Amino acid sequence: MATTYGKTWWGEQWLGSLKHIDYSNRLPRGASYARKGMVREINFNGNVITAKVQGSRRTPYKETIILPKFSQKDVDKLIDLIENQPVVLSKLLNRQLDESLATMAEQAGMPLFPKKWSDWKMECSCPDWAVPCKHLAAVIYKTSMEIDNNPFLVFSLHGLDLMEELRTRGLLLLNMDMMEVENCDTIFDGPLSVNTETLPPTIDYTTLKDLTLPLSSLLPESPAFCHNGDFKSVYQKELTFVAKKADKVLQGKELLCYAEGIGLDKRYECSVNDYQPWFYQKLLEIDADTLHQFHPSVVIAQRIVLTALQLVAHGCIVPQIFYRKEIVKGKGRTKLVEKKVYFIVWQPALLDNVTHSIINRMEQQPQLWSKVITEIVHSLSRENDANILSDMFFHGREYDFSEIGENNIPGGIRSWLDRFFLQNKYQVTFKIEEGYNTIVTGINF
Repeated sequence: MATTYGKTWWGEQWLGSLKHIDYSNRLPRGASYARKGMVREINFNGNVITAKVQGSRRTPYKETIILPKFSQKDVDKLIDLIENQPVVLSKLLNRQLDESLATMAEQAGMPLFPKKWSDWKMECSCPDWAVPCKHLAAVIYKTSMEIDNNPFLVFSLHGLDLMEELRTRGLLLLNMDMMEVENCDTIFDGPLSVNTETLPPTIDYTTLKDLTLPLSSLLPESPAFCHNGDFKSVYQKELTFVAKKADKVLQGKELLCYAEGIGLDKRYECSVNDYQPWFYQKLLEIDADTLHQFHPSVVIAQRIVLTALQLVAHGCIVPQIFYRKEIVKGKGRTKLVEKKVYFIVWQPALLDNVTHSIINRMEQQPQLWSKVITEIVHSLSRENDANILSDMFFHGREYDFSEIGENNIPGGIRSWLDRFFLQNKYQVTFKIEEGYNTIVTGINF
């Protein structure tokens, strides 16, 4: 399937600026260059885009695109306009860029997109006289991929950090670090452990509702981070498949996984190191009538696995993206460099009250629930056609997103999944105070 550029409104507007001038059909050739991976390098430094694009010559051509920087006076006008638009402001605080901001920027005297190519300074080291040439066009197409995943780039490419300006005005209370993909080490702090002090209570799983489709319906259609089709559709189909498989496992119609050897010895005392898919299968094979004869640690472990399976079978689980740092061999003389590797962890859908209540009653470490649920999802998922995103969500693949145009994909995934974790975190409420012949309105969050 061909790569789609400009999947979001902002990415589309960015590409729309290309249509003003098109000498000798160079724009389609620029898109072709982008799809073929001819853009070897791209960097964003303030309002300057630099890149290298492979052409007919051996050495890649050097590209430079300079966008006009916005003055502080115009920025102040924009922030004033935003402050008087509570709905737009509330969306911004949830990292959503309302389309009306393009018009508001225009009103403030700071157009985001060019009306003519001379509005941008563009240079390419190729011999083509046209501006933009196909090499510059390829860079602009690749930039649209980054904008799709991070529309705030439209502002930062004019030297404006919109969220920082909101913070300066006292309109942003949230720590900006909280809006980025989180490091798993800061979330899952400390070693994995199991609470074996008390036996878990009896849980009535009939109170769980099937949330497989209701929860996934919270996610926007055609997420921008997937440029080959609609990942939401892929996500829903696979999650539905996993839920049905989990239900069959609970009914004893299928195995969670194949586990060799005989069953667990009744005297066996398990530890957190045993929590692996083969062990979960052995726990499921224990007859309910004889469970009380096993060590308490095994009884607790079986209840944890059964609860996790019930959550999976009812679709009461949600994914979240994290990263970890690893040291790898660098290029050239650089011996070692640090890079981020991203992965998906499945967790109980705590935005559902019933799920939240069950997890609280079980009194187990959140990290343990994430481990068990994630491994169950991986065990029950189908093999796929080497799709990176499907592999990340359903098979535990880790990916560094280091290729051209992928830099903002982790943030795009985080933004897509935030519906599960930031639902209604910021809402607009109005406080109206009546004075003498006046009504004063205020905005509270």
